[in-house]
Amino acid sequence: MDLLTLVSVCSIAFEPAVMHSLIWHESRGEPWSYRLAAEGLSYAFPSMTEAIGAARQAQFEIQADDRFATIRVGLTGLEVDLEAATAQPNEAMFEPCANVTIASTRLARLAERCLESDVLAGSPAFCAVAVYRGSREEPDIAFADAVMLDYALERVPNPSLPPREPIPPTAELVRPISSESASVDEVDAARAPIFVPLGLGEIGSPSTSADTLFVPLTRGQARD
Repeated sequence: MDLLTLVSVCSIAFEPAVMHSLIWHESRGEPWSYRLAAEGLSYAFPSMTEAIGAARQAQFEIQADDRFATIRVGLTGLEVDLEAATAQPNEAMFEPCANVTIASTRLARLAERCLESDVLAGSPAFCAVAVYRGSREEPDIAFADAVMLDYALERVPNPSLPPREPIPPTAELVRPISSESASVDEVDAARAPIFVPLGLGEIGSPSTSADTLFVPLTRGQARD
């Protein structure tokens, strides 16, 4: 499947063409990737399992200094806490269609909030992309400029995506509890099941519809 087809099917709440451009500037169409926002580095891997393992380790390390630190994963650079033991999506957010679907709903909510405030008044889509990549306090204007320019000029590449991979078994994803004195809560958190979004079909599609340019990233390579 190519990127544009995936986005057309899975971006159920936000303009697919803008999402297509956002994905290109965020990940160069690499689904098995993650980014450390605080360090400005991104990494891509040959498989979902490798990406998940590396991302979990990276987040575990940065949470040693900030226990609320998050990581951005997948095609859209979706912000997620892989260490959270909740019913919210975590590892499943690497899956391309789920990643795009969830990002589209977040961007739609941001666009609505932009209409209700004076943050980057003008274009709700531009505002949503800038806040999504940054924050309401520090929107990433350069990123939004690049995304919206390529969207307007219709010059976003359309790479093929790798074959869909099944979500790895929970046992392959949990971080081992090495301390013999680990609490019951810690053990339960390590064993927490993966949430898989409802409505995903055989090809990973939902059943219903609803100045920063990066150097192309090679798999397994860090990017500034």
